[in-house]
Amino acid sequence: GCALGCALLALLPFASVLSPLPEVQRAARPLALFAALLQPLVGLVFAGEGVMQGLNCFGAIAALTTAGSVAMVVALRLLAPLGLSGVWLSFFVFNIVRLLGVLRHHFRSGPLAVSRVSRRLA
Repeated sequence: GCALGCALLALLPFASVLSPLPEVQRAARPLALFAALLQPLVGLVFAGEGVMQGLNCFGAIAALTTAGSVAMVVALRLLAPLGLSGVWLSFFVFNIVRLLGVLRHHFRSGPLAVSRVSRRLA
């Protein structure tokens, strides 16, 4: 996630290759910055969901994706006046909900949670 975020930041000066229109280049810059900063968060979510897949916790992943999708749709409705920025903020909400679910699963409710591991060792 961090490497991809840095790559996106490094490619910002080349926005003129994608569009010759200065308006498009100006509009793309803050969104590209936001997307670059979002990459480490998305990387954590993907890694956490990968651990959950390895533990065969597919129902929990489905529940997280559903909760994230519902939150994103609500955010899209609330942030619609912001246009494209609202879409990206909604994507942020989607990933935050998924990250919180992954962390909850890992530390509280999943098979690797400290309380469950401690019970198995006792």
